[in-house]
Amino acid sequence: PPAMCPQTKRRLNRLFHHGPVAGGRRGGHDGVARSTLADLLLSAEPSPQEVRNLLLSVVHAETGRLLLRRTHAMLATQHPSSSPIREVLRDPIVNNYDRFSAAGLSSSRSGYVSRGRGSMVTFDLDLLFSDTGMLRRSDLEVLVRSGAGQQLPALQVSLEAEGFDSFVGGDAPAEDDADKRSDARMAAALLGVSLRPVTFFRGYADLLTKMWASGSEPTSVARALALLQRHTQILRLQSGLPTVVEIEAAMGLDITGVMEVSLWSAQSHTRINSR
Repeated sequence: PPAMCPQTKRRLNRLFHHGPVAGGRRGGHDGVARSTLADLLLSAEPSPQEVRNLLLSVVHAETGRLLLRRTHAMLATQHPSSSPIREVLRDPIVNNYDRFSAAGLSSSRSGYVSRGRGSMVTFDLDLLFSDTGMLRRSDLEVLVRSGAGQQLPALQVSLEAEGFDSFVGGDAPAEDDADKRSDARMAAALLGVSLRPVTFFRGYADLLTKMWASGSEPTSVARALALLQRHTQILRLQSGLPTVVEIEAAMGLDITGVMEVSLWSAQSHTRINSR
């Protein structure tokens, strides 16, 4: 994203601002798509005016809450785009109680996993909920950043669900879920290499089938192993004997999950563990 060309950035801005309008009328893209577009634009060295337009154009409560929390989280980890964000937040029209007191569950959190002189490892966690309180999308990203401004995406895990508002007994489906059936899926990437997406279920019948077939133990969803370094060197000892030194370094990813659904209380609990 930092190397995004002006044509691509203009196209993303047009897609983002072509969103739902006030008053509940449908149009444009849903909250999941707009939050993804906003994250791309905020990570692509935006100008202060672009940041201002992003923060002032969101009318959907949950999407707007996530975007505001995301900008504050980027300030906490010294993100490369923190300078224009800090400048825009000095404006009371953007940064005021009326905007930041909006009700909702969506949130964003950033922090340091480790921090040294020449590099740092940060994490970003975004949670987007629907109007009825159901989780729509969860994004976890772990980045390795160097002092020179370079960054490496070490781990990315994205969970997305839709069509659950009527399933849990909501009064009416949310605007984003009105025309979608219930399904849940996950996408993961390790060191910038995307793994094959995983679909947990599609539709209510598939959900019940997998729920009764699964046990109480965690089920493995995805596993991956990435080779980080391979080094071979021949050292000659004082006695004249050659010694071969081989060094291999790898990083593995194991994602497991447990799903519990109660038809009596119309509640569901999902636990995803990644290591």
